[in-house]
Amino acid sequence: MNNSVQFANAAVMGRFQPFHNEHLKYLLAAKDRCRHLWVGITRFLPSEKNRGESHRGQQTENPLTYFERVVLIDAALRHAGVSREEFTCVPFPIDEPLLLPHCLSTEIPCLTTLCEPWNEQKIQLLSECGYHVEVLYHNEERKITGQGIRNAIREGVLWESLVPEPVARLLNEWNLHERLQLNSRPE
Repeated sequence: MNNSVQFANAAVMGRFQPFHNEHLKYLLAAKDRCRHLWVGITRFLPSEKNRGESHRGQQTENPLTYFERVVLIDAALRHAGVSREEFTCVPFPIDEPLLLPHCLSTEIPCLTTLCEPWNEQKIQLLSECGYHVEVLYHNEERKITGQGIRNAIREGVLWESLVPEPVARLLNEWNLHERLQLNSRPE
């Protein structure tokens, strides 16, 4: 066990559209701090409610279902050597804060990063809901974004090196390129 383990349980959260290498870095940093990691997946159902940037709610920005994202995260973490018994994926309704404690106990600390203005709002929101929140690290110079990967897939540009190997394989098997092409066509 890592000497930096501080918590029996801790949680992370994100849309993971799709899960990429910087997400993996975030989850592994959080896993180093706990014995069991709860991975909260936001935007698990289509909703008109949206906190943070408005693009987060658009269908073109959310091409993967909740269950597809669970499969991607499971594959990436296991590929990175995290045992299946050491993490659990759960819905995380950040857009409906009153529902959060029904999906994740407020006794579980939330670990996050600071990458964009939304993260500051998220920290405040989670704190107001009764969660203890800690910032793992600041990452103002993000090199990988879900939007950048979706655009690369849509445009047929190389993207596979930006995601864990099993994620690239699954996204290709699921033909995400075609799905993104269909979702980006004008109606």
